Amino acid sequence: RNGAEHVDAVEIDPAILAFGQEFHPEHPYSDPRVTTIVDDARSYFKKSNQRYDLISFGLLDSQMLLSGLSNIRLDSFVYTVESLQQVKALLTERGLVSLTFGAKTPWIDERLGRIMAEVFGPENIFVYYGDIGTTFVASVLPVDISDTELTRWEPNTQYNDIPISTDDWPYLYLRSRKIPAAYWQAIGLILVLSLTVITRSFPRALKPNWHFWLLGAAFLLIEFKSITELALLFGTTWLVNALAISGVLSMALGANLFVLSQKRINMSISYVCLFASLLFTYFFPLDSLNAIPPALRAIASATLLSLPLFFAGVIFSEALRRAKETAKPLASNLSGAVIGGMLEYGSILWGIKSLYLIAAVVYIGAWISSRFQNE
Repeated sequence: RNGAEHVDAVEIDPAILAFGQEFHPEHPYSDPRVTTIVDDARSYFKKSNQRYDLISFGLLDSQMLLSGLSNIRLDSFVYTVESLQQVKALLTERGLVSLTFGAKTPWIDERLGRIMAEVFGPENIFVYYGDIGTTFVASVLPVDISDTELTRWEPNTQYNDIPISTDDWPYLYLRSRKIPAAYWQAIGLILVLSLTVITRSFPRALKPNWHFWLLGAAFLLIEFKSITELALLFGTTWLVNALAISGVLSMALGANLFVLSQKRINMSISYVCLFASLLFTYFFPLDSLNAIPPALRAIASATLLSLPLFFAGVIFSEALRRAKETAKPLASNLSGAVIGGMLEYGSILWGIKSLYLIAAVVYIGAWISSRFQNE
């Protein structure tokens, strides 16, 4: 409508794009000036080598379908400081960013404004409060807004305690670094009911094999952080789930084959390798993988992020072989995995990277418990 020479339209869902191509009354996607791209926004930011005069976020949010208490969500990594830094790098010298968000929640608007101010400078952030939501406009260089409906954005000191979203803490919809009451209340109720039933009907289950129990808890933590970090490389799509699950299954298969090929595995060496792999993945710069071709990047990232699970699988399989039974170890491992799922909420308090450290502590506990059992 405004004479743009070319537009790249990025949409994550091919079904929604097809819907727009068929039913949009102006048929913009048939215009030769428009290129349609099916991809996650964050993923496209990393892959694009174009420079744009304007980058527009058009009501990109998932809050209409999901509870505000949801954890990692479809748009979590789009609204972070690192994401806006990538956007800034794609702009021309006098480029602009337009970000419209329909939260109707003042503190979310404040967080978005602070994120943009962090990247572009507070003097270059402008705002318009419309009927469908709040629109932020950021400029690379100072601009004149006298003939627009925009006003200069000013931070609200009422929300000085609000943490801004980053790739390590991408929880746009959480007011603060606190686990929502609904989380721990529901978890507490489930635990009380479960312990009541177990105590009455399955009292032996209250004495699990702690080695297998702790291995199960740490496993869920590693899997969760693998999914979230893969989302940074490929966007929040089903590809991420496929890569994460494939990595887990491949490592489990490889671990079992390795154990079967050996008469006896040295558990201490296996634990040392496990901690070394956790340390390596903690410090490895994942962004460095963006320079390699997509197919190779997928294999490399899934292998790297799932590497600790190979050594964890070796430890689990060897311990199971030595236990000479399966019922109690497997039951203990499963119940530990449930608790591991709860420990994932530690990322809300300390960030996603903290899951490496939590997992390391749990694995240390598993190592110690295995030594006591061996004695």
